[in-house]
Amino acid sequence: MTITCDAEPRRSTTVLQFAFYRNGRNVQGFSLSNQYGVPSAQLEDSGNYICEVQTQSGRRRRRSNVITIQIRGDRGQENSMRDVEQSGTSPGGTQRRTLENTLRLILAAVIFIVILCLLFYHIKTVDRGTFMDPEAPLPATPVGPLHLPPTLDYHFAPSAP
Repeated sequence: MTITCDAEPRRSTTVLQFAFYRNGRNVQGFSLSNQYGVPSAQLEDSGNYICEVQTQSGRRRRRSNVITIQIRGDRGQENSMRDVEQSGTSPGGTQRRTLENTLRLILAAVIFIVILCLLFYHIKTVDRGTFMDPEAPLPATPVGPLHLPPTLDYHFAPSAP
């Protein structure tokens, strides 16, 4: 069984050290390895695990959320491991998700503003084409001779005096 603790420092040059705890007791002290391994997991290895990360100077420390691991199996049989509950993320994971959510929110706001601008532009151009300025002169179109139907010509034919 191997537990890996992933963490991303703010600066890529920062050296991190990792420690692991089971049920509140230290099972691996601080080292540069971000993994805790148990070659042959036994029932006693079940428990609540936490990873703690610190900078090399020890000034900054972060703890992961608890991961509950249960080992099950009978003696004489090969044990099997089952991750029952993983209620958290590695240190730095929360910051990464917060940054991603902030970027999504900014992108959504920019898209919303662009859509509003396009909508207002469309409304203005439609209004200009539909309504005319009351002070503007009407377009002059020539009117040709009016042709009446032949039946009406008989009624209005000039008569002799």
